[in-house]
Parts: sequence; structure tokens; C-alpha cells
Amino acid sequence: MGQAGKFRLVARFDREKDVQVHIITTRTDLTAVEVVERMVARWRQESFFKYMREEYALDALVSYQMVPADPDRLVVNPKRRELEKAVRSQRTRVKKLEQELTERSSREDGRPTLKGFKAAVWEIGQRLTDEKKELAKLVERRAGLKKRVPLKEALDHQPMRLEFERKTFSDTLKMMAYRAESGLAAIIAPHYQRSHHEARKLICEALKASGDVEVTDREIQIRLEPLSSPHRTKVLRQLCATLSEHHAEYPGTGLALRYSVRGE
Repeated sequence: MGQAGKFRLVARFDREKDVQVHIITTRTDLTAVEVVERMVARWRQESFFKYMREEYALDALVSYQMVPADPDRLVVNPKRRELEKAVRSQRTRVKKLEQELTERSSREDGRPTLKGFKAAVWEIGQRLTDEKKELAKLVERRAGLKKRVPLKEALDHQPMRLEFERKTFSDTLKMMAYRAESGLAAIIAPHYQRSHHEARKLICEALKASGDVEVTDREIQIRLEPLSSPHRTKVLRQLCATLSEHHAEYPGTGLALRYSVRGE
């Protein structure tokens, strides 16, 4: 496909949404199924981070404490980035002058004339030449700068960063909570017709539901209040029954956890 090379098109039919999805790739060493699987995995990653940002505040700051950053860590060279911006702007100016030169050297019917061309060159030609020389200088200066440099060279002050360990610990807990939520959503999937769209919402509602805790010699009974609708309450009862069948014990007590919904 010209200078861009060859591309491969893989089509996948989404039965649930009744649409055909097209995937364009340059990989020829993968089967069509493998291409689709990798793209779906990529979509899942994006959906995961989107959900974590919205529901678990994954981007939220947990501390304003500052600690020294690694001064030798490679980062984008800020001086080169400024020159790249200048090069783009200069190219835009050159392109506009070239377009203006073409327009001024044409008659109304679009065909060029010698008189119009001479007039355009006289008025615009010198400016265009100067702008092209300036563009060449900027490109030459950019070529002499590294794309990435150590952090200590990119800043004019001591490199610092937000505390990393507390953020990492907080994010780890959030991801563990997400996996627990995913496990609960998988349990109710066979019993909830709209599980693909609303399973996580139901689980979040169940986790926020009020209830009672009763401790006996053998178990810890957790009795939840019914949810906002009868069909959701029915699914919650099934979830409680499934969790109780696992006979999980509360850590350090040896007491089995038993779940139920009030009214059973």
C-alpha cells in the first residue's frame, strides 16, 4: 500500500451487539483468532483502567509527601520537545505560503498564467525562501539534541516525586478489591439475565447494603437487608447461598461465615 507498506484486515462479528468489527494490523505471523484475542485483551485493559478510575479512584492522590526521584532516569528532552513544536509551527507557515503562491499564480478558472506567477513570486517568493531557510535551521538544531536525557539534565532543580510506596500499596488493595468484585460478579452471572451490563452494579449495591452480624460458637452469621428490587434480591439470595456453601472461615477465629438475606 504505497510507502505505508502492507496492512491486514481481520473482521469479527459481534453477535451480542449485532455489528461487525474491523481490526487493521501489520502482523502476518498470527492467525485471525489470535489477532482478535489480542485486540479483545487490549480492550479489556482499557476498560479495566477506565472502570478503576471512575469507581476506585485509581488516579487519586493518597499522599502529598515528596521524596527524591532517580536523577539518572531517562525522560523526554524538554529542549528537543520545544524545538519539535517550533518545527511544526514553521512547517505550517511554509505550507501556507506555498498554498498562497499557488493561488496567486492562477487565473479564476484555476489555470496558471505567467503574469500571475511573476507577481506572486515577486510578493511571496522571498518570504517563502526565508521561511524555508528558518525551517532548515530548526531541523538542524533539533537533530543535534538527544530525544531522551537523564532527569537531572532536564530539570533546573532537585528532581522530586510523590511518595511511591504508599500509592503502590493503595493501588494493590484497590486491585484486590476489584478481583473480589469480579469473582462475585462471575458467581451471579448464571442467575442474572442482565449480568453482562449490570452485574457489577448489583455487587456494589450488595456490598453497601446494611444488615446484622451475629456471632455463635460455630459461625458468624451475616444477614443482609433486601435490595432495591425483588429480582435483585433474588440474585443476592443465590449469591449468599453460594458463598455459604464454601464454608469459608473468618481469619484467626475458626468460625465459618454464613450469609443470608433477611426474610428467608
